[in-house]
Amino acid sequence: MAREAIIQEDTVIKGKSVIAGRFEIRGYFEGELTAEEVNVHKGGTFYGTLKSDRADVAGSVQGEVFVKTSSTSAALARSTGRFAMGSLRWRWART
Repeated sequence: MAREAIIQEDTVIKGKSVIAGRFEIRGYFEGELTAEEVNVHKGGTFYGTLKSDRADVAGSVQGEVFVKTSSTSAALARSTGRFAMGSLRWRWART
């Protein structure tokens, strides 16, 4: 069974987390995160070191990001820092 962790909009987490599954960020996460898949939703914020096989970013990411295979970023996402990834795909916003 795949595991899933969700940080809701009104939640702040600081620390280190390792999960064998998907990690959903709708609130705020600061620290070190290792997961198979990470989704930073619109309004969500990640600050720190991220290691993942796949990532989908529609919110804000700052720090060091290491994605093995693929990363998708929404056109309105904000990303700053050092990034290393297998491939990057942009999702354009629909008007």
